[in-house]
Parts: sequence; C-alpha cells; structure tokens
Amino acid sequence: MDTTEKKKCTFQPAAESARLKSRLLEMDVDQLISYQEINEIINENPQKPKGRSIVYAALKALRAENQIVFGCVENEGYKRLSDAEIMESSNADIAGIRKRAGRSSNKLECADPGTLSLSQRVTYHAISTVLSFMRASTSAKRIKTIERAAATKNGVLDLKETLALLG
Repeated sequence: MDTTEKKKCTFQPAAESARLKSRLLEMDVDQLISYQEINEIINENPQKPKGRSIVYAALKALRAENQIVFGCVENEGYKRLSDAEIMESSNADIAGIRKRAGRSSNKLECADPGTLSLSQRVTYHAISTVLSFMRASTSAKRIKTIERAAATKNGVLDLKETLALLG
C-alpha cells in the first residue's frame, strides 16, 4: 500500500450482530421481535450487557444504513417504529435531554468559579451557558413556539429562523 494512501475504516459488525440485522431487515413497521427470538439469533441474553451491545450494534447499523428504527418494548423485545413513532420517540428524548442538562447545571453550580484558574473559569461559564441554553431551548413552550412558526411555513423552518425563535 502506498504510504500516502489512507486506510478506510469501516464498521464491521460481529457475526451475531449481522445475523440479527438480517432478521430485523425482514420486519415490517409495527412488528415486534421478542427477546427470546433475539436470544436464539445471537446466542446471548439481549437484556444483559453483552447481548445488549450486540443488539445496539445491529440497531445502529440499521439506522445508519437503512433509516430503520426500532424501539424497546419493556420486557418484550423491540418493535419496528413507524415514522410517527420515530418522531414521538425523538420528542420524548428531548425531555430527557432537558432533565440531564438541568442536573448537570445543578452539579456545575456546586463548583466555585472563584477557585478556578482563568482558563477554567472561561470553560465553566461556557459550559454554564450551553447548559442554560439547552434547558431553555428544550422546554415544551419553546417547542410549541417553533411548531406554530413552522406551521405557517409548510412545516419547515431554516436554522436561522429556528435560532431566532430560541433567542
């Protein structure tokens, strides 16, 4: 190989993950694959760390390569989601992001910026600003504001318009 040539890194799933991915590709929207069937395919308990890792690798590959999304159905397995369910799932994720940003902000407030070096204070305030923005921009009220504005533009706002609404 020529030294100027760069190696191309590609994701190579384990055989178990590839087998699971093949089975999941056969599924239609709203179909459920049980934990038992997944266990039979990958020879691991999908509710334990090693099995979960294999499942996540297959799900990640399906999202990236095929735009197919599965959601976890507690104590049952995974269901292939419809477009509306994907949207609702992502909306639910926003609430989690908001909560996590709030917890991180509360934790950050326990640090005394006066004890930090200049560069650490700069970082402290940058992090604080970003966390505050995340909390403010992910509130239900802000999302409704964006929805109302998007409704007047055939459902789509560009980034500049969206940021102006968040400002």
